[in-house]
Amino acid sequence: MLKYAIIYENELNEIYQKIILGNEKYLYWDHTYSNLKLKLRENDWEYLQLVSIVNNKIIGYINIKFDRDINAVSNISAISFDIGNIYFLYDLLASVDLIFCKRNMSKIIINFYKKNPYAKVWELFIGIFRMRYIGYYENNRKLKNGKLVDELVFEIKKKSYLKIKNEILKTKDANHNIRLFQKIYNKIGVNCESML
Repeated sequence: MLKYAIIYENELNEIYQKIILGNEKYLYWDHTYSNLKLKLRENDWEYLQLVSIVNNKIIGYINIKFDRDINAVSNISAISFDIGNIYFLYDLLASVDLIFCKRNMSKIIINFYKKNPYAKVWELFIGIFRMRYIGYYENNRKLKNGKLVDELVFEIKKKSYLKIKNEILKTKDANHNIRLFQKIYNKIGVNCESML
């Protein structure tokens, strides 16, 4: 279930500091330096910051950056504190649905780093939603270990997303990934009714 992150600010920062800081698994989250606390905004004009909650426990954090000049989301940062928990994937998809259904954004631009072991989630989204490849930036981000990594950029427009979502919901003979997304849509509701 998605909730505003600011409501859980202390608990979220405690989890963030315990799990993320200094942990090599999360090397791609921190980049060159670490913020010792997440900067949570008191409004959702520029950023929509959410936590994923299961059984009253924070399992993830999603940070959505708006570019109001072009009515788009210019990036989504997502981090799971409970890697492998399928409910975080549900909430990640719910946040995409929220962006288009409730916030009425025209498109989402996603940037991710090529060698990030957790990029598989974004690759799954890109494949399922046939996101358009925008570009590739070589050696665009420096990690704490000094390595430079490449950045890939993709986008999906609202019209395309809604069309593919509708196709997913109508597909009868689906492969594993499509069935997973059908299950997620059935769980989150297809009409965006229970969202922020």
